[in-house]
Amino acid sequence: MNKYEGPSTEYPVVDVSLKGDMEEKLSRYLQEEFLHTADQRATEEEKWKKWIIQANSRRKRKDATSRDSQLDMTLTRERMGQNSARLMNPIFQQDQQFVAIPRRPQAEPASRQYEKVLDYIFDRFDSRELCEDWIEQAQVFPVGIVKTPWVTTKTKVRKWQEIDIETVSNMIAIGDKPKTMNHAGRTFIEREDTAEYRTGAFPEIVPIEDFYIPLTAADIESAPWVCHRLWLSKSDVKCEVREGRFKKKIGDQDTVEFLSSSSRQREKLLTYDPEDTGTSSDSPTKVYEVLEFYLSFDVDNDGEDEEIICWVDRESFRILRCVHNFYQMYHRPFVSWCYKKVHGSFYGIPLAYILEPLHAAYSASFNQRLDAASRANELLILAPPGSGIKELFDQNRLHGGIYEVNIGPDEIREFKISQPYDQLPDLEKILEVRADRVSGLSDYSFGQEQISRPTATGQVQIIEESKQPLYTMLERFRRQYAEVAKHLLARYKQFYPAGMELYSQIDQESGQFMQEFIQWPSGLIEDDVLIETACSSANMSKQLRKQEVVALMDKMPQLIQVEMGLAQAGADLMNPAAPVAQKLLMGFQATIDKFMTEFDISNKEVLNPPDLIKDIEYGKMVVQQFQQMQMQMQQMAMQIQALSGGMPGGPGGTPGQMGPGPGGQPGVQRPG
Repeated sequence: MNKYEGPSTEYPVVDVSLKGDMEEKLSRYLQEEFLHTADQRATEEEKWKKWIIQANSRRKRKDATSRDSQLDMTLTRERMGQNSARLMNPIFQQDQQFVAIPRRPQAEPASRQYEKVLDYIFDRFDSRELCEDWIEQAQVFPVGIVKTPWVTTKTKVRKWQEIDIETVSNMIAIGDKPKTMNHAGRTFIEREDTAEYRTGAFPEIVPIEDFYIPLTAADIESAPWVCHRLWLSKSDVKCEVREGRFKKKIGDQDTVEFLSSSSRQREKLLTYDPEDTGTSSDSPTKVYEVLEFYLSFDVDNDGEDEEIICWVDRESFRILRCVHNFYQMYHRPFVSWCYKKVHGSFYGIPLAYILEPLHAAYSASFNQRLDAASRANELLILAPPGSGIKELFDQNRLHGGIYEVNIGPDEIREFKISQPYDQLPDLEKILEVRADRVSGLSDYSFGQEQISRPTATGQVQIIEESKQPLYTMLERFRRQYAEVAKHLLARYKQFYPAGMELYSQIDQESGQFMQEFIQWPSGLIEDDVLIETACSSANMSKQLRKQEVVALMDKMPQLIQVEMGLAQAGADLMNPAAPVAQKLLMGFQATIDKFMTEFDISNKEVLNPPDLIKDIEYGKMVVQQFQQMQMQMQQMAMQIQALSGGMPGGPGGTPGQMGPGPGGQPGVQRPG
């Protein structure tokens, strides 16, 4: 399998004509620049090795003995994981990763076209894995780098090809023994062929040790040159020579043979153990080290620099090929992102560097506690000579030490070596809190809640405030991630200028062949649309505001019960505190109205009706009228009874009821 970067044969690459001593001049320039940068970066690479060991919790104590603890805690790794999740999850929780925002109304159709192509591009590779590796690279090293090349991958395959019997007979006659197969009266022969099974723009993470840039450069585009170190196998080099991308000869020697003298084992920078280099001189997996330069250089002595791509051998700096940069837009296919940006510098500050002192202190404290526990059974004994205790230490049946002094057998004394460190757990908690703060994390980032938590609304507010530092980092990351999307979109637009077929399938209902063909909008991508991720800190805050509204709605049943109680107290005609209850209800409603206004809750008039006092007054009037109607009905009933002579206790009265006697009160029996 061979992979090469560049357009296919129908889009030829223009080679640079290096006349006179221009090739030697260019080779000398690249050698001086590369070696100078490599020497300056050597001290930085030593720090990178320490940071990757720290990130994987494999730091070692230099003064540790066989009984000392060597445990390195995962303080850095835990915060790397949380930080990565907080940056990635908002982006990949969206159904659509990217949106194209038209810069003017006329570009609306173009934006829809670009969005379809972006969906097609990002379906062809694992974008989540790309972002995860990219973020982790920037957390451990000063920068994370994504390369967005146009890639064509070829591989050798074996397939059956139909052939006639006469041809097979001729092949057998000349000594060939082809592998044949007969099926349905047809003859097939097995042959080897080369298949191009993947063509397109596929982003990849560039290892930090394989990317070189002048240390004084501020960014990739303004740098005089950038270099990607390639590691090619022998078959890869042969393929490059066979396809005409590398020279067939360097001087009087074949290119493959020339490079064989400088092939070596690929260096390991990202290793857990710095003592294990893995560079055996007789290793069979030696590869060829080739430097791919993207640079601006005056190749024709016309006084103006031109953007070119140059491949050179790492050991001899002999030029293998030099072409004009074939990328029309975003001509250097690299996008960088730093965990913490440093103004005016290409390299930033990684999270591993920020947490390094806290990580070292936390592991040291924990190891000190383990050392104290391991020495809990160690003793220091003062004993007389010939007591026999020394033999127990020699046999490792006791741990510690013995001093033989002139004392009696009954004066043997022992001392415990271990001492408890009660303050270390509190110190470790302080270190964890400091590590969370410098990482922009909080307890809620780890799924932990406060013991005495506030109201639901207050808790959501605390969560939102804890995410603010990560919102700033999210904005920087999604901007660079959108830059990767623009690079990929520009590649497809360049290498499919007549348009491209996105999908082709058979309609299950009609049985007709359906396809979607994209015609590129005219003009530059940047002039028509603005490519952004669908997720941003703004809509993340909007989602969180919805959670705040939900938290407030959880309180609504309690608020309604309080309002109902005040309304009932204010509507009670016999309650002397009814006016006070009405005033309290008005104040309570005003407070709820302020909350709903602050949280932008729609239809707040329905949830918090403003005319409850009027309803209470109206209800009181209805109650008064009902009471008056009851009194009138009672009076009418009494009058009817008086007219019919049916008073209680008299004729027509109800037996057993006491009626009013002459001059007496109703219900009171007149004394005899």
